[in-house]
Amino acid sequence: MAPGLLKAQSRPARYPISFSTLGCPAWSWKTILDNADTLGYAGIELRGIAGEMDSTKVPELSGTRLAATRKDLAALGLVVSDLGASANMHQKDQAARQQQFDEGRRFIDLAQAMGVKYVRMFGDRFPEGEPRDDVLKRVVEGFQVMAEHAKPGGADRRYTLLGAGEVPVAEQVKVLAAGGYQGYYSFEWEKQPGIEEPEVAFPHYAKTMAAYLAAAGVKAG
Repeated sequence: MAPGLLKAQSRPARYPISFSTLGCPAWSWKTILDNADTLGYAGIELRGIAGEMDSTKVPELSGTRLAATRKDLAALGLVVSDLGASANMHQKDQAARQQQFDEGRRFIDLAQAMGVKYVRMFGDRFPEGEPRDDVLKRVVEGFQVMAEHAKPGGADRRYTLLGAGEVPVAEQVKVLAAGGYQGYYSFEWEKQPGIEEPEVAFPHYAKTMAAYLAAAGVKAG
């Protein structure tokens, strides 16, 4: 029997439980994964890793390492239940409020890049001397701003590696090949925050597109 199957069979049954990394601030990313796997957790709430509370600055969650991190999670059958941000929506000072919004947007972008459904933010404080209704109105408005940034579709569509998105590229290749197209299939990967580095994206495109072309009957030159 394959070693991977032996390891999978030795894992305890997993109930829908998760833990926040706020409780293990000194743990490395590997230690977090190892403990979650061994103890039978199904999910992890990311609230800081190895002393860095801003998850968007954690090396394992950025650049070329993000794709590997997602593969590690999938291999262990673990999910990230949500990202815990420090952004708060009750902040009144406009300059400070914009900083909170900026953090919230960065966490939303990271969540989208990781395929995480939820981002936790704060809206739970009533500054002394300020009417409760005024604070609640500001909190609601803040979350509306965040929700607008998180809204899918249109200009908010994001890049994915070839084959991972919704565009039927394989079918498009078949149609072009059948129609006698003999030109190039050029890969445009506009570098944006939260997407894979070219060192990951370019090799992936070459390998995946080669498979699409071969399946469509296109001969290599």
